[in-house]
Amino acid sequence: MTHYTQISTERQFKAATGKSKAEFELLKIDFEKHYFEKYGQPYEEYIKESVYETPKLKDLGEALFFVLFHLKNGLTWDSLGVVFGMSAATALTNFNIFSKLLEETLEKKVMPMKLILKRAFYLFIQSPYLVVLYNCTQRQAVPKVYFNKRNYLIINDYYFIITAFGTA
Repeated sequence: MTHYTQISTERQFKAATGKSKAEFELLKIDFEKHYFEKYGQPYEEYIKESVYETPKLKDLGEALFFVLFHLKNGLTWDSLGVVFGMSAATALTNFNIFSKLLEETLEKKVMPMKLILKRAFYLFIQSPYLVVLYNCTQRQAVPKVYFNKRNYLIINDYYFIITAFGTA
């Protein structure tokens, strides 16, 4: 298997993983951060200290590529093993370990949105008005008039403009 960093075109990368190279790199940063938070050390350091045989997935970028490749292409464990140079059992074990890590990584990114929705619902049930939240990721994207009227919400660096339309 060609190392994922050697894939030359966006089209090939997206065909292999379902993600562009830029999306993959952003996800890889979160993936590595979550691994460090969970285990207290980088994956590469864990390999140096605790693994005696050279692993098939030498870094978390390879592990993430492996998981996304399988999710996108749905190969059998035997075929996946052939593509990545490992046995079917090792492919299954690696997929179970790293797909769980990816799932936890993605859940951490989704949790802030759940908090936002809870707060929006709380505002809705306490107000006689219909509340609408507009998401703006940068302060300069929010018109200054909204900041002067104080009808905005800031949650995890996301700004939400609150507007009311009539009675509920």
